[in-house]
Amino acid sequence: MLYLVGLGISGDLTLGGLEVVRKANRIYYESYTSLIDEDFIRKLEKLAGKKFEKVERRDLEDNVKSLLEQAKESDICILIPGDPLIATTHISIILEAENLGIKYQVIHNSSIFPSICEVGIQIYKIGRITSIPLKEENFNPESFYEVIEDNLKRGLHTVILLEARSEREFVSINEAVRRILELSEERNGTITPKSLGVGISRLGFNDSIIKFGKLEELETFNFGKPPHTLLILGKLHFVEEEALKRFR
Repeated sequence: MLYLVGLGISGDLTLGGLEVVRKANRIYYESYTSLIDEDFIRKLEKLAGKKFEKVERRDLEDNVKSLLEQAKESDICILIPGDPLIATTHISIILEAENLGIKYQVIHNSSIFPSICEVGIQIYKIGRITSIPLKEENFNPESFYEVIEDNLKRGLHTVILLEARSEREFVSINEAVRRILELSEERNGTITPKSLGVGISRLGFNDSIIKFGKLEELETFNFGKPPHTLLILGKLHFVEEEALKRFR
């Protein structure tokens, strides 16, 4: 049996998830779709009385068959930050399990959606989601900008997920704002330093930060440790306006 278990946005395992962890024969965890608190993993290992094995992206994409073969004979658990099915990688694991005739169960948990509504926006007004990756040599995609502009034309908000590989290597809200404003200027876009947004760091943790304001304000604000999320606001309902004032 294969179990995909969500760890929630701040490492809050559900009772169902804990039950699976305790009974599984082998437990794996990944941290490439989002940062994971290694201290929480160590505590969970003590609680379960067993060691967990970390898997990389290639293990769940290129070598997933070898991992799934184990689930034919025993209970295999994969721990995933947030909710197991937010990332497309994990639905691919399910499809492969079905192809191999392996039974599976998904233990859902909290994720950035709909938790981001804590800032005061209404979920039905969120448009297409996008992300901003780290810049690399010969890799600097700009498609996220087109998503934002398209959402704005329809009056919708844009949730922008910012890549984080570690606490030192991540796309900050400040960098994301700069990249968006630069692209808007190059393309004569509608996004300006006066456009409204929300910067969110470590949502769900005790040290979370939520800041609402103009993009030029968010660009200079210190949001601390990742993960970071940027929200570009579309047309606001009066209730949303009132709720966002709490974080100005």
